[in-house]
Amino acid sequence: MLRPLLTAVLIGTLASLSSAQNPFRVNEIITQPTAGDQIVELINTAGTPQDVFGVNLCLQFIYYAMPPQVVPAGGTIRVHIGVAGTDTATDFFTGAFPLMNPAQDGFSLYRPGGGFGFFGNPINIIDYVQWGAG
Repeated sequence: MLRPLLTAVLIGTLASLSSAQNPFRVNEIITQPTAGDQIVELINTAGTPQDVFGVNLCLQFIYYAMPPQVVPAGGTIRVHIGVAGTDTATDFFTGAFPLMNPAQDGFSLYRPGGGFGFFGNPINIIDYVQWGAG
């Protein structure tokens, strides 16, 4: 009967490892803006400045690796989805990237890295948001 407890402890440990390895989280998603772009806002949850370089955004099996940018402790970065533009210290533009489906979709954040099997391994997921799938 220890199996469910062991599973919960293991999942909690994996989540803790992922959190310890990367402090960035999805803070807000705007799929139906009244004006402007679809946006994913990332937040640095660490108590110190952190570089977002290489963190991978995933939507519909398309990946976008964040460019180098140090984000202050508690600071945010806005990622403009499917829009070209000039990156700044607080705004990044993915260019050719699929738009999010406002009715039903999911968005993942993966730690830096890659290669065969990387995105299929749950320990590499930093954060995940899904909506409308019931």
